[in-house]
Amino acid sequence: MTDEPKAPKTSVEKTIEQAEAVAALAKLAPFVRLMGPRGRKIADALTGAVDIVPEIRELASLPDRFNAALGDRGWIAYDRLDVNVMRRAIELTERGRVEDAEAALAAYYDADTLSRHLHAMLAIPACRPRMELLRLAATDHNEGRYHAVAPIVLAQIDGLVRDVAGQSLFMKTADMAAKLVLWDSVAGRVGGLPHLVRILSEGRWTTSATEIGTPFRHGILHGRDLGYANQLAAAKTWAALFALREWALRYARGEIGPPPIEPEPTLRDTLTKIMSVERERAAIKAWRARPPRGPFRSRDEVTPGSAEEAALRWLDAWRDKDYDGMATWTQVSRRLRSKGIAQSLDADFGFRDLTSFVIETVVEQAPSKTQITAVAEDGSARMTANLIFEDENGRPVVHGHRIGRWGVNDISALRQAPIAPEELS
Repeated sequence: MTDEPKAPKTSVEKTIEQAEAVAALAKLAPFVRLMGPRGRKIADALTGAVDIVPEIRELASLPDRFNAALGDRGWIAYDRLDVNVMRRAIELTERGRVEDAEAALAAYYDADTLSRHLHAMLAIPACRPRMELLRLAATDHNEGRYHAVAPIVLAQIDGLVRDVAGQSLFMKTADMAAKLVLWDSVAGRVGGLPHLVRILSEGRWTTSATEIGTPFRHGILHGRDLGYANQLAAAKTWAALFALREWALRYARGEIGPPPIEPEPTLRDTLTKIMSVERERAAIKAWRARPPRGPFRSRDEVTPGSAEEAALRWLDAWRDKDYDGMATWTQVSRRLRSKGIAQSLDADFGFRDLTSFVIETVVEQAPSKTQITAVAEDGSARMTANLIFEDENGRPVVHGHRIGRWGVNDISALRQAPIAPEELS
């Protein structure tokens, strides 16, 4: 009789397991403390880790609790949905205040949330040519023209999924629902996207002006449901679009099933990780932002290894249409994740001829994040971009405390706006 092959642990299972292991080790803290200064640091880390186990368990349960509470109403959890918003909606639903829970969720999709979530959707190549229409729909939403939201967003959802998977989201629903399942995913679980698409794909065969709070694709686009022009249905349409982000990125990379099983961490591995986390926490606590710097031009001398050096070299390469050079100064994690990063940069930035530029400001915003504002000297556009300090594995680390390098987040660099005429005078 052969044993069933072991399934790899999900990220949540690993986190809970590690936290519980640390909590168990905390019982040894009094003895570890006797081992000198290093022992005292380990003991403090062990003691402090005990309190996070219940919090981790609660966070891990949120997506399934949220889907159970509101999934049948067309809401599902996804990776960028605010956890406090989920908690509040679950709490209201458990108290029998379902309408209040839905109102709170609908209010969450305000102008700021739509802007941030739409910007994150730029990471999906198939979404970029749709962005103008989606931003117009967001403007309509923000100004209360809800009748214009669902038709546009549902159509773009359909086109986005077809571009990524080669099949419409709303045809052959059972087949498509199976393709929406991702291993170790917030939205791509059985009670998430597959359940949501079945709801949105419901057949609607009778014309009705009754107000609906769920954006049924068939009923809206075929003129059967006439009562969709409200904030609730519009918000659920946006939520469906944003829930597809993680799926689209991972599906395009073929990351659907589980990865190979990793060896179990040893006690030494666990303690080393605890110490590493504590050092990182101490470095973050000690970090202080330097004053803003700038302006800088491509010929200026700058500190080697600085954020401004990476930004200048990235912009130089863009000016020269050297997309391999741009890739060199792009974030490590982006280069590791995308083999065709140079081609992506060409597609995203090759349309603009950058002749000369000035980096106006360099502002440190976090221990591993710096933001630059740059302008094209011909006055055509202003760009705001983030630079991230990462180690060789693409993990953000505290600048000045770990070995790493600055890299431009190319998705953020897509934020480009015309310069107002009065600014040029």
